[in-house]
Amino acid sequence: RRVHGIEYCQGIFMVSKIQDGYLGTLTPAQETTLTEFKSQISTLSVEVWKYDIKKFDDYDYLRFLRARKFDMKKSMEMFTNYIIWRIKTDVDQALLYKFPELPELKKVYPCLLYTSPSPRDLSTSRMPSSA
Repeated sequence: RRVHGIEYCQGIFMVSKIQDGYLGTLTPAQETTLTEFKSQISTLSVEVWKYDIKKFDDYDYLRFLRARKFDMKKSMEMFTNYIIWRIKTDVDQALLYKFPELPELKKVYPCLLYTSPSPRDLSTSRMPSSA
């Protein structure tokens, strides 16, 4: 698994080539673009401002900038479309949904999810015993 130039493999952390475009490794041009990107967000349409943009930080903004190779116009278009999609699909409400049947479901099918250091997720579960 690679995290900002650090790779984890078989219990050993290895430092690989440091990737630019992340906080702490930004070039001066990228820092300028990030600053401009944050100031441009205030010019977004009213529909986008219905969404709580304050929950985003520099890490989030850099994801959009890296995805569009620090092209300001393309990054703003991508960010705007992302916010509009979140508003139209009401994603945040789905995350707040309380599953009322969950306690009963856990009685019938208890399971645990473990994440391994490898890129794959491992799921272990215990099947209910037959009566």
